[in-house]
Amino acid sequence: MCLVLFALGMHPRYPLIVASNRDEYHNRPAAPIHRWKDYPNIIAGRDLEQSGTWMGVTESGRWAIVTNFREQKTTSNRKESRGNLTKNFLTSDQSPQAFASSIGEMTESYNGFNLLVGDSSSIYYVTNRQAEGMPQTQSIEKPGVYGLSNHLLDTNWPKVTSGKKSFATLIKNNEVIPFEEVVTLMSNTTQPHDEALPDTGVDPEWERTLSPMFITSNDYGTRATSLLLISSDALKIELSEMTFDVKGKELTNHTIIV
Repeated sequence: MCLVLFALGMHPRYPLIVASNRDEYHNRPAAPIHRWKDYPNIIAGRDLEQSGTWMGVTESGRWAIVTNFREQKTTSNRKESRGNLTKNFLTSDQSPQAFASSIGEMTESYNGFNLLVGDSSSIYYVTNRQAEGMPQTQSIEKPGVYGLSNHLLDTNWPKVTSGKKSFATLIKNNEVIPFEEVVTLMSNTTQPHDEALPDTGVDPEWERTLSPMFITSNDYGTRATSLLLISSDALKIELSEMTFDVKGKELTNHTIIV
C-alpha cells in the first residue's frame, strides 16, 4: 500500500473515511476483498504469498492499513511480512493503543513500515523508521484530513499534498461518498516536476515512476483502490475495492457492507 488518505471527524455521516491505493509488483498473487474463511469477521484483500493483508476491517469496526517505508537499504527476505501487522491487529482483541505499543518489542522483525490501526474509539500510527530505528507511536485525535505514503505521516510529498487537498474537497462537496469519484481521484497519473520529487535514495527514473498517485509500469504499479466508510449510525461499515491490471484497467469491483 503506497498512498492512504483519511478523514477523521470531517463528514456528518462518516466519522471515518479512508481511501487508499495499493502499489505492488504485478507478479505477487493476491485475492480481492472478501470475508476470510479462517477469520469470518475479517473483510480484506489477501496477500497469497504470506497470507497477510495491506488493508482490512472487522465486523466490529476494527481496521488496519500498512505501507512500506521507501529507503535505499539492504532488505532481508528473512524479515516478517509487513502484511502480518495488519492481520495480527485484526485477529487480536487488543486496543489500538495496546497493539501499537506492543510493536516496540518486535521492531527489528520487519523492514521499514507505517501502520495505522483503529477502532470506534481511537486511531494510532506506528512506524519503525523514526527515532534511531525505534517505533514511533502517535495517537491521532484531531479532526482533519491526513495523508500517508512511503515516508512518515503527512510528509509533504506531491502525491500526499495534492491528494489531501482533492480528498478534502470531495468530502466537503458530497453528502454521500461515491466510490466512483474516489477511484477517479485516486487514479491521478500526473507526474510532478523533478524539483518537487523526494530524494529517497532510489534511481531518479524510478523516483519519477513512483511519484504519481496512481502508478503504472510493466513490473510494478497500483493494483487496487479501496474506500472504507464507517458511519455514525449503528457503526455501519462499507468497504469497496477496485483492482487493476498491469495497464491500469479495471479487473474487479466489489463492495461489502456490514
